[in-house]
Amino acid sequence: MQIFQRGIPPEYWIIAPRGLISTPEGGFGWIGHRPGREATLQAFLEPAQALYELVRQLRRDYSLRHLPIDLMGFSQGAALALAYSLQYPAQVRKVAVLSGFLPFLPENYQPPVGLMSIDFFVAHGSEDDIVPLQRATEVVQFLKNSNARVQFCHSPVGHRISSNCFRELTQFFTS
Repeated sequence: MQIFQRGIPPEYWIIAPRGLISTPEGGFGWIGHRPGREATLQAFLEPAQALYELVRQLRRDYSLRHLPIDLMGFSQGAALALAYSLQYPAQVRKVAVLSGFLPFLPENYQPPVGLMSIDFFVAHGSEDDIVPLQRATEVVQFLKNSNARVQFCHSPVGHRISSNCFRELTQFFTS
């Protein structure tokens, strides 16, 4: 996540917890390697709760004001940011979903009303062979259907963010 910090305004506190689980690809994730439809909202609830507790602890330890936070995640981290927003919408102001996906939701899931007060930025590569572009368009459609404000950037790149989307990401957090 360090590469994305260049575009973040200097007044931000940047907290970048690493996923707790080693992935087969050599990285880290928030849930076990879950092919198919197993990457459910339920699977992300425990990591979302842990992130919530981390934020509470940091606010207490550093005497930070209780203001809504901005989240950014890449791949599974983006799914975690979405799950956090669904669980704690009043705690969130902006969310950047980078090469990510919406965890599969329970049947007849009703998004929280507070989602409409969050700004979302979704960036994805159309050549992504890890998380297909379709998963990003599902995020955008779900958020729009939930009356959230959504900005979508996609480019012909793989499982990364293009320089154009990176510029838009920077503008998203500085506006």
